Amino acid sequence: MSLDFFRLLTHEADSARIAAHHDAMRSLAHEAILETEFRVRTPAGQWLWLLIRDRPFKRDRTGRVTQILCVAEQLVDRRPTAVR
Repeated sequence: MSLDFFRLLTHEADSARIAAHHDAMRSLAHEAILETEFRVRTPAGQWLWLLIRDRPFKRDRTGRVTQILCVAEQLVDRRPTAVR
């Protein structure tokens, strides 16, 4: 998923955090895990908080991350489900 498409699904107030997360993935160590929280819009138009954990999965010959493994968890207990 491209960063531009991802931004269409996420809350504009979280865009700087998402961009910083994306940039940090480029230099992440092989076994490292990177976490961030952000809001995503549901098909019904509600905002849900997610916690994602990313880890580099595949790199090219220069060491650039080309694929990531991502686990997402909805933050039901820690964040409100409806945010404007």
